[in-house]
Amino acid sequence: MNKLLRKSDLLLIVILSTTLVLVGCVTNKREKIQQRVPLIKKEIKINEKNAKALNIGKPEDTSKDNGKLNTITKVENTSNFNTSNIYIHYDELDKNKNVIFKSKSFLDVTLSPGEVAYIDMSHQKYATSASVTGYQYRVGGKIVIVNLNKDTIEIKDKNIEVDDSKTYEALAISDVKQVNESNEGNAYTVKIKNLLPKELGNVVLKVAELNESGEYIMINHIPFYEVLKPSEEENIDIISSSEADKVEIVGYSYDNPDEKVKVSIDLKSNQVEINK
Repeated sequence: MNKLLRKSDLLLIVILSTTLVLVGCVTNKREKIQQRVPLIKKEIKINEKNAKALNIGKPEDTSKDNGKLNTITKVENTSNFNTSNIYIHYDELDKNKNVIFKSKSFLDVTLSPGEVAYIDMSHQKYATSASVTGYQYRVGGKIVIVNLNKDTIEIKDKNIEVDDSKTYEALAISDVKQVNESNEGNAYTVKIKNLLPKELGNVVLKVAELNESGEYIMINHIPFYEVLKPSEEENIDIISSSEADKVEIVGYSYDNPDEKVKVSIDLKSNQVEINK
């Protein structure tokens, strides 16, 4: 009887141990799945229902007394995802409202949901007004083209090498510090440090100017003309326009001599683009 009890006890222990092991395996699998879920949620599925991500304002005439048309247009991201590489398509019209040129302007900053930017629209001679006809943008590896006149949407797969920027980030960038204030534009300085164990060349900071409402009004590219050695720190000076209330570092680029490529880091979307 005691032997039977011992065997029963032993069998019960084995069953309990096996159950615990199986529960542990399931728990581990659940933890791995939970870790992957945020990555899956970040993937944006673009379709005709959510592709109209931007609200484009009517071009405003900002011409000076130089005889040439200049306009500016307000762009707002009304979606729930980031939009990059934005182009505004527009017709240039003569005094009789005839289309004389079809043009486009590039907005060199990623717009997060709810953000606003103003884009300058250049014009050819004899143009007296402009009319926005559509826009395009990139999200992930897709190009979205919206034709406002025809009310059509085209979604293209683009073979662009876009990845998370974490493994490519080469610079430590300090907060921007204002050092001088002037009616003609404020002066700022920012410190950069090379985080890689090799020299960096052709470092360029992408600097955005914002107005009092936090809207982007201008994008500048500030080059660092010297080679940045490993762990070396240097200051870069920035001069803003008189319309800017503050500036923001929104990205940077550098040359990777080992792979002979240009690496462009977007600090807003945390993505990198490799140009070979």
